[in-house]
Amino acid sequence: MGKTANKTSLKFTLELLRRVPRTRRITAAELKRQLDAIGIERTERAIRMLLDTLADMGEVEGDGARPIGYRRVPKSRGFDAAQMAEQESLLLMLTQKQLAALLPPSLMQALEGFFAQARRELDPFGDDSLAKQWLGKVHVSSAMPQLIPPKIGDGVLETVSHALYANLPLRVRYCNAEGQQSDKRVQPLGLVQHGVRLYLVALVDGYEQPLGLALHRVLRVKAGKLAFERPADFDLKRFDDQGGISHATGEDVRLSFRLARKAAQHVIESPLTADQAHVDEGDHVRFSAVYPDSLRLDRWLWSFGPDISDVCKEPIGSEAPSPAAVAVRAKAAKTRGKVPVARGRGRRVT
Repeated sequence: MGKTANKTSLKFTLELLRRVPRTRRITAAELKRQLDAIGIERTERAIRMLLDTLADMGEVEGDGARPIGYRRVPKSRGFDAAQMAEQESLLLMLTQKQLAALLPPSLMQALEGFFAQARRELDPFGDDSLAKQWLGKVHVSSAMPQLIPPKIGDGVLETVSHALYANLPLRVRYCNAEGQQSDKRVQPLGLVQHGVRLYLVALVDGYEQPLGLALHRVLRVKAGKLAFERPADFDLKRFDDQGGISHATGEDVRLSFRLARKAAQHVIESPLTADQAHVDEGDHVRFSAVYPDSLRLDRWLWSFGPDISDVCKEPIGSEAPSPAAVAVRAKAAKTRGKVPVARGRGRRVT
């Protein structure tokens, strides 16, 4: 009987502590509702008593308001995971940097204890030289100019990510690129990071196909309470490949182009596709591959500047271009002073 009581008490403590957030306040009444929902029935008085005990231990703190709101102490260490090695700590810190914009804020908050522990493991003595050097020894460099991310309104990402996770509809006040504001009812299907921008892919009332809504253009958002049924056949990657956020045409093309030797080495080492082929022509290298046609592909081709020539795109299903056709296209491209580009028929991104 004693073991059962101890187990019940421990479960109560752990489940309560799990539900006390680090970045906002929560009342004993709110905690009671959450605990009741999972079958742990306690009075508000019992919950407050346990919270006071945890406050004495340095795990939570009250704000002194009425009713009292509680939150986790940011630097509490009572429930740290086992000690991490330097490599594990570094991986967690890099994960935090790279995924902060993609993971639901609630999940990032839930993982904050692990991130905090990783920071302590990398810098256990404050001024320890080797530990402090760790994070300065790894850097992610962008192949394109690093733009400043547009500001997303307060609470927008939190509300959107919660609705996306729980399949809840949204009411959105949206301002498009032309400055026109409108109210939309949407069913969120996915979140896409495109460069420094975040897009919500959603079914929007009045449109047959999903649209991409830039989160920084969302002025107001409110989640509904009744979940919708997510389309079973929707695939976020396929949506993007077929004309979503990437402005793709939805069609594969047979691509060929010629690069100066120095630039070509980068494409040999990091091929465009697994089946990419190339032919050494001395000072130049000719490449061929099948790839989805898109504005993103065109921009990649443009990035080689004067090092690229003889660019040719042919629809899949057509015969491979003859050397004469390639030469004609190359001459036309040289005359225009730029590589030929596809006119994308991508889906609308507002």
